Amino acid sequence: MRWPAVLLATRAAAQFGVFSGDGATDCFYVYNGVNYVSGHQLEDAILGDDPSAFFPRLSRATNYDSSMRPNVWYTGTIDAPPELVAYDFSLKSFELDEKKNLMKFVGAESYSWTDPRLNFTFTDGCYSDGAIPGNWFLTPGFLKKIWQPELYTVNSVEPTRPFSPRDDVAILPGGRVFLTYTTTKLVQCSMKFHELPDDTQDCENAVGSYPYASTSVLMYSGPMAYEIAEGEDGGSREVFSNQWRIHSSTVFIEQVDYGGLPYSEAHQRVRFKRRHKYYITEALYPALFFLIISYCGFWIDRAVAPARVAIAVIPVLIMRTLLNGTFANFQIISYSTLLTSILHLGESLCVIAVFEYAVVQVFLAREKKELARHKLLGKLKEPILHYVQMRGARADDVAGAGDVELEDRARAPSDPPKPPPLAVVAVVEKLRDAFEGVCDGEGRADARRVHRLLRGMGRPASVDDVRLMIDLLDRGATSLDFARTVEFVVTYESLAAASVAAEDRRVRDMPVSEQVDVAFRVGFPLLTAAITGVKVTAHKEYHNAYTSAIEDSIFDDPLFFQWVPFMGVAVVALAVYAEHYWRFHRAFPDDDK
Repeated sequence: MRWPAVLLATRAAAQFGVFSGDGATDCFYVYNGVNYVSGHQLEDAILGDDPSAFFPRLSRATNYDSSMRPNVWYTGTIDAPPELVAYDFSLKSFELDEKKNLMKFVGAESYSWTDPRLNFTFTDGCYSDGAIPGNWFLTPGFLKKIWQPELYTVNSVEPTRPFSPRDDVAILPGGRVFLTYTTTKLVQCSMKFHELPDDTQDCENAVGSYPYASTSVLMYSGPMAYEIAEGEDGGSREVFSNQWRIHSSTVFIEQVDYGGLPYSEAHQRVRFKRRHKYYITEALYPALFFLIISYCGFWIDRAVAPARVAIAVIPVLIMRTLLNGTFANFQIISYSTLLTSILHLGESLCVIAVFEYAVVQVFLAREKKELARHKLLGKLKEPILHYVQMRGARADDVAGAGDVELEDRARAPSDPPKPPPLAVVAVVEKLRDAFEGVCDGEGRADARRVHRLLRGMGRPASVDDVRLMIDLLDRGATSLDFARTVEFVVTYESLAAASVAAEDRRVRDMPVSEQVDVAFRVGFPLLTAAITGVKVTAHKEYHNAYTSAIEDSIFDDPLFFQWVPFMGVAVVALAVYAEHYWRFHRAFPDDDK
């Protein structure tokens, strides 16, 4: 029983300042004029349980009530001034969940306030050697015995974790309480992707007191000043992410109303800037490359259908794959982003390339049909010319003889002429119909009218070439009658070979299918550059007019504007097709019969 008594006596002597002198014992915690050799003794004196049975105290060092605010205790009134609570948060790492609008971050969270009931000092011996004494670190078991502002994360989607035994509670001389711990938070973050891939996201960490209104607790920013940065910047802590970088961080205090009562909240707003190189290299660059590949299809021979179809369809599929990959990285949204707008535009342009080749195929089929017609004319050249001459001779005889003479000539013994083949008759009659559609009032056709006839038949020739071929057929002639026109058409191949045709033909002299290809070779890059420039520069105006709610009109949707060039090109192509279709049937009205 002797050693416990000695220990208790030693403790009491140290507590009440019996020992003094040089060394560590000269430094004491001083509370209400009483010296304590350790923080444990100090917290036991202020917050401890019942006094020791061996050395009963006449009274507690203080009657500490954890349910009472410090200012209420200090002033002795319920309407005491509010407690000023500083909030600090030092970000260490973060993660943005773009699909769920969540932000997960890890950092050091700290609260600080002043409690006069915990005011203590140090003896002069603590400063005799110039050393700064240590703070009073409260034992975790005593944490719940002091008053706390009961702060919580307002926008957290997970319950705020309780205090753990590893929490650090430091009390400075004067009663300043610092509660610090490392925490992981999952908070809501309303993200907007209009400017993707060059977008910025603002996420907030809002902290307030749940049981105390602003009349009892007022928040303010602490001295740690939210030390966060992307890299080394004035000694600030580095916070790095492969996808995001910290652009800025601001702190502000906001007064909010809950249930008619004002509450004070501390908001830390961090602005994140996306590192857009991934989307540029993995989405925009491939889209550009495949758009160029789609453009190269206009330079491939239009008659090589497998190559043209493959080079037109594959970019469309690739664009759709790029779009699906982009949408997979973030949530379903009801508006268009800058990235998806450009990809949709690229997809639309690739679809236009497919549509262009479909139009080319329609005209090419008609040109092949006309080529077959000309081959038939070449095979029936002699019978056609003989039939045309025979009809011309008959017409002259009928015009210069009487009825009796015609009857006598009909009865005269002679070999009846061999009837021409039905194919010859059909071809001549179609040529007559075509000629009548282009000739003038005198039944003749000049070079321009013959050129018009050849275009309707799908033959490439300029007006100058036709004029030269007319001169070769009939020396010195500037126009042709029906017989000569038929002879011109039938002998076109030989006349074209004999004429000196220009190598650089004008577009209007080319076949329609080739005209469409040439037009897209020139117009497609210009259309792409113009529409892309307009789309990029006007994107902000487009999405500002657009709401994610139910749209009042289709014109409010930016997707409508992405299909405008496609619809414009489609209308132009249909107009060109209708014009050539009408011209063809005007030249050959009975072709489909």
